[in-house]
Amino acid sequence: MTATPDGISFSDLQQHMDDARKREEDNSKVPTFDGKTPDEIADIVDAAADALMKECEDPMVHKAMIMELVERMIAWHTNSGIEEMEERNVKPAVFWTRDAGKFQAIANILCSISMGPGDYMMN
Repeated sequence: MTATPDGISFSDLQQHMDDARKREEDNSKVPTFDGKTPDEIADIVDAAADALMKECEDPMVHKAMIMELVERMIAWHTNSGIEEMEERNVKPAVFWTRDAGKFQAIANILCSISMGPGDYMMN
């Protein structure tokens, strides 16, 4: 059995080739972040989570990592807002600091989620 059916016309084959090229072009438009595609970022994050669990199997390590990352996002968004304020860019400053507040809300909620009796992050 072959991948190409016996009854396919040349124009159908040409259309399939054109469609494949278009899909390839569409894939080249995928945004990258520091040169990484979203799929590559997902792989990096997954590998980091696996490494974290190898180091410490208690899920508390994930809560601690999430908190660390959220705190970094709070700081990054706050600093971005401050920089915009210093440049007198009011609207972007408001947007950055508003998002810092959203991350602070995430931190507050995360602290209220119990990981068991030894959860040292509980409010």
